[in-house]
Amino acid sequence: MPINAGMCHSNFLVYAYDVDKQKCVYFIYTGCGGNGNRFRNKVECKRFCKPPVLG
Repeated sequence: MPINAGMCHSNFLVYAYDVDKQKCVYFIYTGCGGNGNRFRNKVECKRFCKPPVLG
């Protein structure tokens, strides 16, 4: 799922899984909108997101 910052005017530092980098990265979330690829912290992101298994 792509990283989506949302469409409001607040600024919250949150984490999302970056498929290209295959790791959790931080980004600025605006407070509304966006998608489910958003986590309060890196630990939570890593718990739910892992690189795809090839094979």
